[in-house]
Formats: sequence, C-alpha cells, structure tokens
Amino acid sequence: MEAGPEIEKTKPKEVTWGEFVKNYYEPVAKANLRHYDCSAGYQIRVLNSHFEARLINKITHFDVQKAMLAERQKPGRNGSRSNRTINRIIERANVIFTLAIAEGFVDPQRNPMTLISKLEEAPKIKLRLSRDSEENILKACRLLGLDYLASATIILLETGMRPMEFFEMKKDQVSLSEGWVRPISYKTGRRRMATAQPKGRIVPLTDRARAEFEKLLAKSEDDNVFPYRSVKKSWATVCRTAGVKGFWLRWLRDEAENRWREAGMHS
Repeated sequence: MEAGPEIEKTKPKEVTWGEFVKNYYEPVAKANLRHYDCSAGYQIRVLNSHFEARLINKITHFDVQKAMLAERQKPGRNGSRSNRTINRIIERANVIFTLAIAEGFVDPQRNPMTLISKLEEAPKIKLRLSRDSEENILKACRLLGLDYLASATIILLETGMRPMEFFEMKKDQVSLSEGWVRPISYKTGRRRMATAQPKGRIVPLTDRARAEFEKLLAKSEDDNVFPYRSVKKSWATVCRTAGVKGFWLRWLRDEAENRWREAGMHS
C-alpha cells in the first residue's frame, strides 16, 4: 500500500516582535489591564528594547536569557534590579509568546520560554507605619503640594479601604450626612473576567476621615471622589522625601487593621 503524500507542516508566518506586540498583544492588554502603563506597558518597553526588530519566531531561549542578564545589571532601587522585577518581565514575555503560538507565528516546539526559569524572590515583609512616619508623610505631601495624597493617606488609614476601592469611588457612594461610605470591592472574583462579582459594604467615617472627604468633594469637578486612578509615582516621591523606606501604599489597609486591634476594636 502506497503511503500518501507527506503533508508539509505550515511554516509560522514571519513577523517582528515589535509588529506582533503592537498589532496583536497591546490591543488586548490595554482593554483588559487596569494599570497598563505602569505594569504591562513598562515590561513591554523593556522587552522591546531587546527584541523589537527581531523576527519573533527566531528569538531563542539564549536571547531571552541574555536580555534578562542585561536587565539584572541595570540600576534599581537598591543597587541592581530585583529578582521580582525580572520575574514580572519574564512572565510578560511568556504571555506574549503563548499568544504568538496561538496565532501561528511561533512553532510550539520552538517556544523559548519553556527553557527560561524564574529567579528566586525574597518574600516581602509587610512593614508597620509609626505615628511619626505617618506625620512625616503628611508633612511631605503638603511640602510637595500633594494635598490630595495627604487626604488619601488619612482616609485609607481611618477606613481600612483598599486603595483601588477609594480611587474608583463615586460621589453616590459617600454619605457625609449619615457618616458612611460604600466602597465596591472585586475581591470575590477576577475583575477582568466575566465571573467577577462586585461586593459593596458600609464603612463608617471617623471625624478625621469625614473632614478629608469634605475637602475632596469640594474640589471634585466630576462624579469621582478622588482625581486620580493611581498615585504610585507621587507616593514614592513622598516616601522618599519623608525618609520612609519600603512602605507600600496598599499596606495602609493593614496598618489600619493593626491599629484597630491594638485599640481593642474588631477590623
């Protein structure tokens, strides 16, 4: 019995890394990621600096390893770039190559990321915020003309809200006359998936928090309580000015809960 004609495998279409990212990955990422510019956008800029003009199906695991080694040697917050930063870049590259395989641009057998291992990350220990450090942060906010960030710091410490719950809060979620706010949380599901279920709760306001809400509402020109969706850069500047090292904004929620426990209150 004669063997049938051998079926030639479809050769992956040739496209550069930069073209693929621009035309296939970025539209999806920008539509689904809340903080594209400071997360995926940053990681893509790093990867583009190494691979933008390269054919995506010609990039090898050696090329990726060489690029990551170069990135590790660049200056970071504490000397060279952290393993955590490099791992996030590796994760982004893996997502892009997975999409390239699905679109037929890369042969699954030649996926360079299968041979790339992540670096070991030291666990991040949550820090406490002393009353003195809090006062220094508030002074730095006012010194730098960032009164809105001083208000956000006080509100997050007084209410224990997650930063994004506060940053996305609308005016109809605030009742100053009754002394409460109603933050909406997507903690119960993946926000960018259809299964995400928003969950609201009532949070009472202290006099200190109410005063800051009054300031923000008086200045607001639209339906939003807070004028920005992210304060990552300004928070880093304030902490640097205040001499507070390594304290992340989202830890204000943990600090609030710790203070409540120490005062004998349930969080």
